Amino acid sequence: MLDQSGTIKIMDFGIAQSVNPGNTLTGAVLGTPAYMAPEQAEGKRVDHRADIYALGLVMYEMFTGIAAFAADTPVAIALKQIREMPIRPRKLEPSLPPALEKTILKCLEKSPDQRFQAVDELDAALATVLPVGGVMENPPVETPRRSFFLTAGPQELPSTPRHLVRTLLSLIQLLYLVLYLFALWKLHRLEYVVSQFLPGGAWLLVALIVLVAVVGIAVRLYVLTALAFDYRGLGEDFHRMFLLFLIVDEVWALSPLLVAYKIGMGLAIAATVALAFLPFSQRTLMRMGYRSQT
Repeated sequence: MLDQSGTIKIMDFGIAQSVNPGNTLTGAVLGTPAYMAPEQAEGKRVDHRADIYALGLVMYEMFTGIAAFAADTPVAIALKQIREMPIRPRKLEPSLPPALEKTILKCLEKSPDQRFQAVDELDAALATVLPVGGVMENPPVETPRRSFFLTAGPQELPSTPRHLVRTLLSLIQLLYLVLYLFALWKLHRLEYVVSQFLPGGAWLLVALIVLVAVVGIAVRLYVLTALAFDYRGLGEDFHRMFLLFLIVDEVWALSPLLVAYKIGMGLAIAATVALAFLPFSQRTLMRMGYRSQT
């Protein structure tokens, strides 16, 4: 806002510290979630570095045109302030100098110790990026890099309700369990089919099918249990075990070819491609539902 002397003043800058203890209720948090520092949202002790964080949020919005964090409710915004990092400003506005992006992101560090420790430090950093008057002349323009959907970071993925992600992931795990159990049930039939293609090595392929099915049942039961209890560390666990999921699922993706004689080669190939793609779909769903871990 402008006062009578023409001085610009920020009226809603978040509250770093309540001057009058009587204004603060037990368990209450003062401030605006969209411009609130993580430690402030968690109810921890705050100082002037919370305002440096808030200024970083203001600069982010000024230079990119969008808020760093947005959600449907104030609580959801506060949780994002605590858990997530915003999209890098240059992905939204490629003309920004890299040094300016670095300055903004340093203001938005989750740990106060990682931010600028004083406004003078921030002022000095901005002075090396912006000329006097704060106007950038002929800024370099770069073509933004478009991320592939399967490799996009958590911030680049669409916001999806967690219950929907959990439902889809649970259905995928149940699908695999049905396939594993059916294969073990029809193991004698699979052995006969395999022997038609590999007369001398049928036993080795059957043993591989059994091994993959047993390992697959174990990991699917783990994922289903974690989904049932909405275990927040599931995304991180899945990320660590992704290579195991990939190996098991890609080997299993070849299973439709064993029954191609019965369902037709075209359908068998289509099923193989779908199963081969499924591990990456699961990884994307994990990123969407458990953003802070993956």
